[in-house]
Amino acid sequence: MKILFLDATVSLLARYPVKLLNELKNNYTKSIFISYKTGYDDSNEKKTSIELLKSNKSFYYLECNTKNPKYITRTLKRIKPNIVIFGGYRAPDMLWLAICNKLDIKTIILQHGFDIEHINRSKYSLLSNFKKNYDYCITIYNLSKILKNNPLLMLNDYLKYMVSGIGLSNTTFQNKFLIPSNFYIYSEFYKNLFAKKYGFNKNVMKVTGSIDLYNYYSIINQKRFNAPCYLAQTFVEDNRIPEILFENIIAFYVNLAKEVNIFYLKLHPRSNIDLYKNLTSLSNVIVLRNEFPNCSVYIGHYSSTLFLARYLSGCVIIHDIESETIPKMYQLSATLISKNLNEIKKEIYMNQNILPNLENISNMLKRIAPMPVINPIVAIANEIRVFYSDQGS
Repeated sequence: MKILFLDATVSLLARYPVKLLNELKNNYTKSIFISYKTGYDDSNEKKTSIELLKSNKSFYYLECNTKNPKYITRTLKRIKPNIVIFGGYRAPDMLWLAICNKLDIKTIILQHGFDIEHINRSKYSLLSNFKKNYDYCITIYNLSKILKNNPLLMLNDYLKYMVSGIGLSNTTFQNKFLIPSNFYIYSEFYKNLFAKKYGFNKNVMKVTGSIDLYNYYSIINQKRFNAPCYLAQTFVEDNRIPEILFENIIAFYVNLAKEVNIFYLKLHPRSNIDLYKNLTSLSNVIVLRNEFPNCSVYIGHYSSTLFLARYLSGCVIIHDIESETIPKMYQLSATLISKNLNEIKKEIYMNQNILPNLENISNMLKRIAPMPVINPIVAIANEIRVFYSDQGS
């Protein structure tokens, strides 16, 4: 069996696919990884990720920053994958997905994180991301040709979706060629959200749970550190806020780190560590990228990691910043939401020894972020095995 993995960056390609391939073991013969390079990829992390991907047998890696349907078609016909697995549903994914469906290639989408209905995009973000947004519009134009849709109508629907958060259901994107064979999701909650947001049929969605949440079982058995952990987000890397504003945020955490014995910085896989130099220069700051520490306190904004943090700790703080609105679903994970440094310091001091009541947390989060009973990687691998056996291979 030949599996092709497609995602925006190399670090994202190394996130879930390696675990999935390790579970499949001898059930696949070749793994191909394609990055279409539309997100920030830290150079050191990229190098590490490529080495990790190379550990798989018959490894093949290709950077493919193309919007050309003919090139994509030739690539797929040359590789001849049995399955194409997508790590998201962005404009390039849509184009590849449509072509895969036209070629009758089985497609799988893995839920990327605790998705929300719409991310607020500032004017700064749209201008700073001009090249990426322009490339995406060209991609949608090419997609309209593949689907034989009116390109102006399709671009209009896409821009409404990107800027105003209007869902893609009942638009020009409601097309059988834009629906994957299977979409593995975190909870029943997402069946309704993705039906509205993307126009997916609910029958292609199957709940397997969050891969990241399942890591709880290994993390909880690790040594617990009586220390706060900052869960970083890619604000600057994704051009969500200006670097000068982010420097103020880092100054906030420098001040906080100076008040404690140990301070953990959990980077995002695509974080640019240079942005944190004022924080990482402190001798008591421990930097982690791929590991998730078992800490007494977690602080973040509205990262998907907050749900995992809530299962691990009785003190989870959302740092409210001026430029970002906190979605209601993420507010569920917080024991405190605050902009005030002194209030956050007090919360850490008063509640850092509180352990979470797992029964209460499970009941509170079960609609959106239930703790998986079965390892989602195992569940997804079993689904792939069933498909492969059905093909008579």
